[in-house]
Amino acid sequence: MLKVVGASWQQTRWTTIMLLAVIVIAIFAIFFYEVPLQENDGYYSASVLWTKTSSFREIYWGQNNDPKSIIRGVARAYYKPDMIKTGWSTLEIETQPDYPDWVQAYAAGLLEGSLCWQLIYWHWQNTVATPCKAKQEFCDKVRKQLEENSKHTREQAAANDKISSYWHQVNLFYTQLDGLEAGWRSGVIRSRKTRLINIPKIDFLWMNSGSDLKDL
Repeated sequence: MLKVVGASWQQTRWTTIMLLAVIVIAIFAIFFYEVPLQENDGYYSASVLWTKTSSFREIYWGQNNDPKSIIRGVARAYYKPDMIKTGWSTLEIETQPDYPDWVQAYAAGLLEGSLCWQLIYWHWQNTVATPCKAKQEFCDKVRKQLEENSKHTREQAAANDKISSYWHQVNLFYTQLDGLEAGWRSGVIRSRKTRLINIPKIDFLWMNSGSDLKDL
């Protein structure tokens, strides 16, 4: 009686699968060996687009970008948080003169607030939140005064924006401040920390008026 010696169909199939798996692993090994993964440079880029119909839109480009290649839009920013290396963080913002002044101002505020949200929060903790724990009554009075003054100033700026270069600049200040607050809240949402941190609206003005309030 003749006996056929050889592999069964099942064995042949498993051998083929194993061979293909080895080939795939080898290809991946060669690819990752020859093309090392790029490390993040720690610098962040973003742009703001605007149209009359869709209003403002922020675009975040992440890391490892050439500042000159970032889409301009209304404004673009390049953020370098080098506190550990140099003790400083650097934020570069460029706006485009083809857009209305108020659009440029708001877009610049959006970029600053969204990219620097963590630094803004730390600054608020150091200069407002923590000191106010021991001076709550005083801080309540400061906030009330700021709110009343801001309301009056905003009304004057809006009424005289078209006829006075001075009030035009004041109006742009508040416009950029509004953009900064909106950008900060957007940054907090992106970081998924909305339940953990918050800054009262009037305190954004407080932080920008620190030099005028220090003698109170």
